[in-house]
Amino acid sequence: MAYKIVRFYSYNHRYGTTESLGEVDIRPNLYDSFLEKEVAEESLRSYGVSITDNILRLITIVDVKSLEEAINRSRIIFEETNDLLMRYPMAKISSCSDAGYYIDLEKKQIHPFLQPEITRDSFGNMFHINNGVYFQINPQQFIASGRDDELVKSYFRSLNWFNNGSKQNRLYLRFLYSWISLETICKYSDTETIVPRLCLAIGFPLKNDCIKLSKVFIQELLTKVDNYRQWRTFIFNHFEQCRIIRNNIVHSGFKETDIDVDDMRIKMYLINYVSQTILSLVEQIIASAKTTLVEAWDNIPLRIEGNINLIDQLNGNLIFTLKNKDTMPFLFHD
Repeated sequence: MAYKIVRFYSYNHRYGTTESLGEVDIRPNLYDSFLEKEVAEESLRSYGVSITDNILRLITIVDVKSLEEAINRSRIIFEETNDLLMRYPMAKISSCSDAGYYIDLEKKQIHPFLQPEITRDSFGNMFHINNGVYFQINPQQFIASGRDDELVKSYFRSLNWFNNGSKQNRLYLRFLYSWISLETICKYSDTETIVPRLCLAIGFPLKNDCIKLSKVFIQELLTKVDNYRQWRTFIFNHFEQCRIIRNNIVHSGFKETDIDVDDMRIKMYLINYVSQTILSLVEQIIASAKTTLVEAWDNIPLRIEGNINLIDQLNGNLIFTLKNKDTMPFLFHD
């Protein structure tokens, strides 16, 4: 049996037309039919949602044996879509719990999902600009269109752990989720350490990785980046300590009170910085038709060396923030 599952999400990016991300269509309320509008308002009213203009529709069609299977399958599909939508600049998305509706395509019947109250949040509104009749394809659409290869699967796992980490209220869990996010996109095998790849990705290659970059580029880093060698050692030491903390949490008699909050603020800043950098690099590499982690990490040195803004990013962003710790984001905020 085929079901069309529609879920509602509050999103601070405005859509003026329908956009496709793999198995999911994303559209604004403008294109609801009269019946869809009626059912949507009924569902949203059950949550106390009175302003419905900014509520996006995420739509997928699944062919399964029962409605329950359709609902469960759609949850997985929409979760991946949410992870992709979070990659847009300053994105803030929240589900209206299970609000929405479904259509039994065989019986041609439409039914609302009626569930308990929800909480909504908004960062503000971002507007998508239409480039003519169709949107120009973006990295999220490209990634959503090919989910079967190793690199895309690793990307989705990493993105999921990264986003879930930001939701954790316990410091050690936020750290652990964020570190696992990096492991899923950096490791080929369980015996590897990811620290050298983390250093490489943000422009501080260790000895064995320097041979992957030109001597001219390495010399530019040494001469143009403020106290480059000292910061390379500083960053390496913090990442190595992160690896040890991760192992202690997972394998040893870890106590949360052992965490130095001020020190962890530095480590979480570095983790978030390298996570955003690697995810952006991998998005570019997926778009270049690479399909494996090995291909991705073989390609990353070329992209690092081709980044004409790298030195300015290191001096004006990363190193500046490490030198001025008051500018670092707080670990937890309202």
